[in-house]
Amino acid sequence: MRQKRMKSAGVILVSCLLFLFVAGTISAQESIRFLSPRPRIVHADLEKDVAIIYAITSLYAQSMNTGQRLWSLPFSEGFGGINENDILVRDRDTIRLYDIITGKLRKSLSVHIGRNENVSFIGNTAWIDASQSVITPEGQSLPIPIPTENSYSVQVVGWMPDGNTLLITHRSVQEASSWTLTTYFWEPRSDRIVKAYDLSSNQDLFFAHLTPEGKAVLVDKGTLTLLDARSGAVLRDLGKSGPQFTEDGHMLATNDKRNSVTATHLETGEVVAVLSGPEHSFNVYFSIKAYGKNWVLSEDEHRRRWLWPVEAGSAPRML
Repeated sequence: MRQKRMKSAGVILVSCLLFLFVAGTISAQESIRFLSPRPRIVHADLEKDVAIIYAITSLYAQSMNTGQRLWSLPFSEGFGGINENDILVRDRDTIRLYDIITGKLRKSLSVHIGRNENVSFIGNTAWIDASQSVITPEGQSLPIPIPTENSYSVQVVGWMPDGNTLLITHRSVQEASSWTLTTYFWEPRSDRIVKAYDLSSNQDLFFAHLTPEGKAVLVDKGTLTLLDARSGAVLRDLGKSGPQFTEDGHMLATNDKRNSVTATHLETGEVVAVLSGPEHSFNVYFSIKAYGKNWVLSEDEHRRRWLWPVEAGSAPRML
């Protein structure tokens, strides 16, 4: 009994000494900093003079001309994107729309979606993709009529040229290395749905972009292919994945050092412009449309931000 008590006391003593050692070691070291990702611009509107910055637990807006902060919006769940007028934020079973200029709440909607499922605007419209349903601009929830146990296998790609029909896809696995992407055309207002065509691969495949003219960019094994979205016919090979796309049909791609951007016409492959800044790092993950032009963002070696119009021979402007 005495030996057991001594053994227990020894364990407690060792634990205490270990705790004091660790505490002393930490206190003797320089202060430890836990770094969060740097805030990043997720939207910019030159004509409205506003830039939206995402900072993990909040969004804030500032003037692009003066840098003055216009408003700040904390949130706890998820940022769903921005369209021309609104900011979409999800907070558990509530979707909130905030005015992009004032930051004031414009609309609040109750939804029933899984905790880890995302919500987003469908293109630059007021329609919302809520994983298993879409939400109309009036706030009505319309279930997507594709039966599936896994909502992640269904993708709302975007609007077809008629503005009434959505291109929807469903990914399924027949065997370990046999993937099928089934396409549907769905008119949410009437609930009319038509199955179109199947695409197959030995790896996962999905659509990355849909143009206003009805051309779709397919990603398969890291390669991009431009298809006719209505028929599935192959139009041309776009090369390896990595580029981003603008709403008016251009493809933006950086070089390996990210100090140059090449803009090409998506359908023809014609090079529209090459932007180059040896001491700049370009961000093409979102593009800016203003004054009839596309713009891209860069940051120089002094961490100053610049806007570049996507046109030949253009000069940037500093923010």
